[in-house]
Amino acid sequence: MGWNTRIAQFFTDRPRVTILSLIALLIASIGTTLSLRTTGFPNPTVQIALVQTLYRGASAETIARDVTTPIEQVVKSVDGVTKTNSSSQDSVSIVSVTIDSKKDVAQVRGELATAVSALTLPDEAEKPIVRGIDIGGSDYILSISTPNNNEEIWRVGEEIEQSLTQKGTVKEVRAITPLARELVITLKADQLAQRGLTAEAVQAALATADEEIPLGNDITLDGESRSVTVSAAVASIDELRDIPVLGAQPGSFAKLRDVADVDVRYRFSETGSDRITYATSAEQ
Repeated sequence: MGWNTRIAQFFTDRPRVTILSLIALLIASIGTTLSLRTTGFPNPTVQIALVQTLYRGASAETIARDVTTPIEQVVKSVDGVTKTNSSSQDSVSIVSVTIDSKKDVAQVRGELATAVSALTLPDEAEKPIVRGIDIGGSDYILSISTPNNNEEIWRVGEEIEQSLTQKGTVKEVRAITPLARELVITLKADQLAQRGLTAEAVQAALATADEEIPLGNDITLDGESRSVTVSAAVASIDELRDIPVLGAQPGSFAKLRDVADVDVRYRFSETGSDRITYATSAEQ
């Protein structure tokens, strides 16, 4: 009789010992599993911070001059910052900050947030947000698509993004393939001339309106593109069309609808895209 047969015979003849041995093995296995270290899945700290600022409706040139440049000048003076890079686009400024590897990233980010919060930026610009970079990836990917109806995609996307950001379990909602909503105002040169008005008068009317329109926009006149910062958010485009436009000469007056065609255009940032895609991260 071999030794393996003898071991089997031993446990067969002693069922209580066999059961106790199995229970002890199970407990030991659970304990070992719970005490496993996660060094095989490290969460490295990225020595980079991003300073993002929204200034809706502003052109890239305005963003660079009034937002990006002041922010870069301030963050360069923060201890621990070794390098900065920036990107200025319509309505948004992003400043990338490289942090010294010997410095505590969280502490430097806090100092960056304090520094940029003290800046005096245009009234229409939102407060700069300092973010870190999480290389662990997103927890969920969500796409929204409706055939040939970008307006509906934008509306549903706004509702979903707002709903997710209000949940305490969601840390971040980020658009991977965003859909931009743009206000396009095409001026009528003949109507402007008849009323003694100019394109600059239209720009002034939009810029001095009391409300605020959350739209990036372009003004086109005879094929020429003009950028204008709109600080109007009316409840509808029809209300925007009724904004008064005043000229320099007495009596030169018109509603915007009389001297321009006002429309909303929805455009994906990536050519050929037909859906908004969001990446969401949950609170740990």
